[in-house]
Amino acid sequence: MLWVDKYRPKSLEKVIVHEDIAQNLKKLELIFDSP
Repeated sequence: MLWVDKYRPKSLEKVIVHEDIAQNLKKLELIFDSP
């Protein structure tokens, strides 16, 4: 298993980003129903 696959964030909550960017990504996820 590659290191990047082993330690990849499993959810958006685990990704360290600015709060406003995270909220925008959550909205996009709801709109486009991405996996």
